[in-house]
Amino acid sequence: MCNLARWSVVVGVCFGLVPVAWAADPKQPFVSVSVPHDGISLGVVYGSGSQKTDKQLTVHVVANCPFYLRAGFRGLTHEGDKRSIAPSDLAVTINGKKVPVGPSQTVVVGSGAATSPKGADVSIDLQVEVTNMGSYPAGRYDGNLVVTVMAGL
Repeated sequence: MCNLARWSVVVGVCFGLVPVAWAADPKQPFVSVSVPHDGISLGVVYGSGSQKTDKQLTVHVVANCPFYLRAGFRGLTHEGDKRSIAPSDLAVTINGKKVPVGPSQTVVVGSGAATSPKGADVSIDLQVEVTNMGSYPAGRYDGNLVVTVMAGL
């Protein structure tokens, strides 16, 4: 029998703002980010072997200084019984860089310059690989991709 799992990833955003005084003093570093409001569906996984999905998403960044994006993946948890897939059975890559599963983050995008006043779209290529899926219950799994935007490089 096939083991089905539907993954859903919610993008969370943290802001790294050095004095938030854009209107009062435009010389102060400022970074703002907008992300898609809907969750990201990573699709359906079945079987007990290794399964990899690849999703593209775009975040919009407005910055008056160099900036960088850090990302971390909090893991996948079964929607019903709250059982988590072990971090050893997950591999996450963003823009070609391995991202830790858990609270840690890795720099995935950096810009040595400010954006235009209208901002810039930044592409994020998210790849999630699950191994040993046959040992986890079938059903929907939810997780969080955390993106932190910081001023400076």
